[in-house]
Amino acid sequence: MIYDISRELFMARVYPGDTVPSHRRVLSIDEGNVCNLSQMILGSHSGTHIDAPLHFVGGGKDVAQISLEKCYGECAIVTVPPVVDTDTVRRLTEEYPGCTRFIFRNSPDLLPDACLKLMSAGVVLIGTEGMSVGFEGNAKAVHDILLGNSAVILESVKLDGVPDGRYTLVCFPLKMEGLDGSPVRAVLICQ
Repeated sequence: MIYDISRELFMARVYPGDTVPSHRRVLSIDEGNVCNLSQMILGSHSGTHIDAPLHFVGGGKDVAQISLEKCYGECAIVTVPPVVDTDTVRRLTEEYPGCTRFIFRNSPDLLPDACLKLMSAGVVLIGTEGMSVGFEGNAKAVHDILLGNSAVILESVKLDGVPDGRYTLVCFPLKMEGLDGSPVRAVLICQ
């Protein structure tokens, strides 16, 4: 079984200040053209997307430079408390030994100390149903820690109907040099 955990790009909520995605038909078969052709306008963090280190780290890697191995592999979908602290991370790493990708249900507040513990445990990807892994007060610190350690951040996933547990995650970014993020089609494959 495959779960599509991506949000529809043009209907997904937009982070305040980001570009609202839109599209228009440039060529149309109905108007006598040989094919249909569309133009899209969107932000690099539209819909379900990943953050590249360049998003918060000066001189960091762009989405074309992200290791694709980090965007594919065993992943745990987990329900966590509203605040993810170091005790929560300890419990997760004990419950899912060796797992290096975690997606948090809902939109918990990920604390900087928890991020450091995740990085020391070898985690390479953190995801959330929220539009950001960090809340206003700690968003920069959380992004700095995760992206500064070359972790991949997957944001705005949709976990409706997906039970907690282990899956294989696939969430490859588009290959776009110089960009700080990329929409993805994120899926979970039952193991």
